[in-house]
Amino acid sequence: MSVSEFIKILCVNMQSSNNIPSLLGKACIAYNKKDFRSALTHYKRALRINPACPAAVRLGMGHCFMKLNKPDKARSDFSSLTVCTSASELYVYVKLHMAETSFL
Repeated sequence: MSVSEFIKILCVNMQSSNNIPSLLGKACIAYNKKDFRSALTHYKRALRINPACPAAVRLGMGHCFMKLNKPDKARSDFSSLTVCTSASELYVYVKLHMAETSFL
């Protein structure tokens, strides 16, 4: 499936603004296009709809904040990850912890 076909499928599913998989898909597409503000908007909307979203949503938001040069907001999202569900989340958590301890 090409990217344009995938986007067309997402557009069909966008009829409901509460479609979390659609919002997360759009966030990923925006992030990969380096449109970090748009990606962040989609992540935030998904989180508002379902505050119990997977940790990957907070992880994505943290990455967006880092790309937007807002490390304090990124740190807030990264530190809210109470459960690491993937190697990348564990890596971010460890790097964050190392950065915090280096300032002590």
